[in-house]
Amino acid sequence: MGPACTGHVVSRNGGQEHTDENPEPQSSSPMVAKSKQAGFTLIELMVVVVIAGILAAFAIPNFLQYRAQAMQAEARTNLAGIFVAEMSFFTERKEFGNFTDIGFALAGPGTNRYTYRTGVGLGAGLGPNGGNLCGSVGNCDTIQTEVPAAGAISFTGGVGIATTSSAGFTATAAADLDRDSTHDGWYVNDLKHGLSAADPNDVLS
Repeated sequence: MGPACTGHVVSRNGGQEHTDENPEPQSSSPMVAKSKQAGFTLIELMVVVVIAGILAAFAIPNFLQYRAQAMQAEARTNLAGIFVAEMSFFTERKEFGNFTDIGFALAGPGTNRYTYRTGVGLGAGLGPNGGNLCGSVGNCDTIQTEVPAAGAISFTGGVGIATTSSAGFTATAAADLDRDSTHDGWYVNDLKHGLSAADPNDVLS
């Protein structure tokens, strides 16, 4: 038998010889390149989908709750504005008035989600700001809800109907925030009560 082949590679560079004892084998097979591009297995993809579904189950309800709470800020802000206008009107007239009497109008018409009510005030002083009488039972001046649909949302809170007189006033706000049977309710009176918590609270129902 002849001597074993050691796989020497000899190169000449500038008159010097270089010997590579273990040259790296070269493969021309396409299977070697393809094996380095392995993708996700079906089981791995299913695990990712399940995890995403679990996260969504926790995140979406919390997002909807935060969104409804942001809507409630609209009612508190507008009722606080009604309080300031009523007290200013009372200082001049010694009487609490309806929305037209006190000069109250919503900023950005066409966007309010709540129905606002106050008492009839000084007779028939209803003007162009959207007020209309609820009728003899409700006895109130109303600014209707405009989004998501125009109309009047009933107030079901414990404070009762909106009123105005020379002794005091109560203004209310009501909205259906999530299309269920509970109407979100807020109110403010001449003592500035009612702005701290909804009654009833449509976010928690």
